[in-house]
Amino acid sequence: KVTLVDRSGNTISTASKSSSANTTNSTPSQPTIPNANPNDYINQIANLQKAAKQQEYENAYNKVMSQIEESRAKTKAEYQAQRNNADVTNQLQQKNYFENVANRGQTNSGSTSQGELALKIAGMNNQSALQNTQLQAMADLNRDANNAYSDYVNNVVTSNANIDIQRYQNLLEQYRIDQEK
Repeated sequence: KVTLVDRSGNTISTASKSSSANTTNSTPSQPTIPNANPNDYINQIANLQKAAKQQEYENAYNKVMSQIEESRAKTKAEYQAQRNNADVTNQLQQKNYFENVANRGQTNSGSTSQGELALKIAGMNNQSALQNTQLQAMADLNRDANNAYSDYVNNVVTSNANIDIQRYQNLLEQYRIDQEK
């Protein structure tokens, strides 16, 4: 069964293939298109091609974005774990330092305060370096996401333009055919 639809969505014609059970050489009849405008079909095909291509590119974009989101989550977790480890390491260094100072009996000296300050600054520098590295990794992922979106838009625009070129060539050819009649 073949149903033909014009650009307004109205059914123009429905034709069924017929066959005869009693005849061995029967051939199905061709669908008839009474007063159908071929331009409507050319436009309909082009619109279907555009929709299919856009869906194809959208699926690819969504796949890339899913991978980027997964990478973002992993990056956050990895750097949080690294910051936690750096914090634990710094706390252990401070504990060892204070135990060493206490064993020497220098708990109230000025050098103790300087050593404590140096350890705290080193810990903050480690945290800062990890934060900067994470921010760079996240910026790279954001750039990848922006590039994926740009690729998606460019692919859709290019595809639509190519389909429109083919549509206009087909419409022009149909015009020439109609003029020859």
